[in-house]
Amino acid sequence: MRAAGRYAGDNLGANLIPDVAPPDGALRVFDCDARFGVEEATRYFEGSKRFIDRADDPHNDDLTVEIWGTQTPEGQVSRHVNVTEGGYERVTLSSAAHVRQFGEALIAAADEWDQMAGHDRIKIS
Repeated sequence: MRAAGRYAGDNLGANLIPDVAPPDGALRVFDCDARFGVEEATRYFEGSKRFIDRADDPHNDDLTVEIWGTQTPEGQVSRHVNVTEGGYERVTLSSAAHVRQFGEALIAAADEWDQMAGHDRIKIS
């Protein structure tokens, strides 16, 4: 009986939720979740994924960088970037600015690594 009520609620929500275009860049869009009412309905989507192969590192799994988000029936979109390792979420970034800062920090760390490996004296500001 409980499952029938949930099914009826899902169908009612699906019929009351307007059909909006998927978010730009969405590669996979899921049905709206209206379990908490049409006003609170959202749908989940997945964007592109990038893979970092770490087969040369026996102590760590590969990394995946994935764009994902949610969309309201009005079309409002919230995007995030997840960095996962071995299927486990390690970092979630909630803005393009945060993603860029994270990337810049990684590039700076890689540059410092190369300098240190070359036995150069470096200035850290």
